[in-house]
Amino acid sequence: MLYNRYTSYQLGIFSILFASVLWGTTGTVASLAPDISSLAIGAFSMGVGGLFQAALSRKQLLNDFKKILIHKRKLAISAIALAAYPLAFYSSMR
Repeated sequence: MLYNRYTSYQLGIFSILFASVLWGTTGTVASLAPDISSLAIGAFSMGVGGLFQAALSRKQLLNDFKKILIHKRKLAISAIALAAYPLAFYSSMR
């Protein structure tokens, strides 16, 4: 019997792999586009990767929203660190 729906585990694995591909190709883009600012490349990769992950994980995020909010401080620290990393990484490459 074939299923058209992915399990939550499979969707999680796919989300991580897809984000990894996007993250891994931004270095190539950065080297092939010298006219584009490093911060713009970092912000774009962070934004696109984040949006795809959120879209693919939407159902689980909505189901666990209250559980996630219990850890507001950890969530805020993680969000700041994840936002700062690609910007710092790509700006240090040039």
